[in-house]
Amino acid sequence: MTTEESKAIEHMNSFPVYQLVGMRVTEMSGGRAEVVLDDIGERHFGGMEGHKAVHGGIIATLGDAAMSRALASSIGFDQPFATISLSVEYLRPLVGDRAAAHGRTIRHGRRLAFAEARVCDSEGRDCAVLHAAFALGLESATRTVQGAADEAE
Repeated sequence: MTTEESKAIEHMNSFPVYQLVGMRVTEMSGGRAEVVLDDIGERHFGGMEGHKAVHGGIIATLGDAAMSRALASSIGFDQPFATISLSVEYLRPLVGDRAAAHGRTIRHGRRLAFAEARVCDSEGRDCAVLHAAFALGLESATRTVQGAADEAE
């Protein structure tokens, strides 16, 4: 791992949302990334009483983080981008005390990028598969986010 990658991982792990959810980046290099969620507990569970499965929104956040970090390692850690489309296919309930998301950049151009991730339980079983599209560049990312806000009004 390069010094730049180590600094980027340290910076990402300081993000409030990472701390809130309890996830952390462990690898981020060459268009691939791993984000883990250690110490899964009650705050991560969904609403099904009596079931200790991780909430789908937490799974989506974990996968999005892995894809975003994979993309950052492809285009440069200082390059802005925004998720513009995210799809999740849930394969099985995520149970256990640990989860890992493995993200990979599929392709990137000048304005758009595509990535995928899989979220696995502590036994390495796939629990979800995610795909995302990203707007690249400050102008493109800002315009996309602003356009979505304008449409919502």
